[in-house]
Amino acid sequence: MLANNLDESVSQPFVAAHLRWMKLIIIDIQYGDDEHSVELNSEHCEFGQWLNTGEIDDYFTKIEIEQIHGIHDQIHRLGESIYLALKEAKFGNVLTDYLMIARLSLYLTSRLNQKITQKRLIIKSQTDPLTQLKNRETMMPILEKLFEVHEL
Repeated sequence: MLANNLDESVSQPFVAAHLRWMKLIIIDIQYGDDEHSVELNSEHCEFGQWLNTGEIDDYFTKIEIEQIHGIHDQIHRLGESIYLALKEAKFGNVLTDYLMIARLSLYLTSRLNQKITQKRLIIKSQTDPLTQLKNRETMMPILEKLFEVHEL
């Protein structure tokens, strides 16, 4: 999924997914009964499922991945707060929470884009496009270290 999205943008599909999710919350409240049909658990949404695939593990440190999961969980807590407020017809913080969800989604995905693009550019600059092997500039320090270690 990551490779397919990198050409356009990682952020677009996931920001759109969270905004569609918010729309479903509103529709669920408008037409639903007492049981909500919208998934409020952050691990079950499209973005949460993608995060759990581990595709970003090569791009981020363990601490950064925990932060990403924390921000994503915060988005879903705000969504649940909006859901409950709308259910009870208490509209006080709904717009603020909705805007915070949009802001956090944009922040989260722009951070993903930046880090992933940076890593991809580094890999691309170190790799021969035809053979997909490390280029000379990348290999020379490695070879020098090997020669040094083995005293060749």
